[in-house]
Amino acid sequence: MVRPHNVDHLSAVEALDMELFDQAMREAGIEPTAVTGRGLAGARGLAQLLQRLNA
Repeated sequence: MVRPHNVDHLSAVEALDMELFDQAMREAGIEPTAVTGRGLAGARGLAQLLQRLNA
């Protein structure tokens, strides 16, 4: 579960997963920029979302 005490760690792990996804897709000859951008935006916005949900 995403909690205030672990949101920063989980956000960083999610961003790393998206970067690995991006690299794998590029190596397969697939252009992943739109998908990667959306995923990274979600990962980077996780802490703010959690704050809004807990307000």
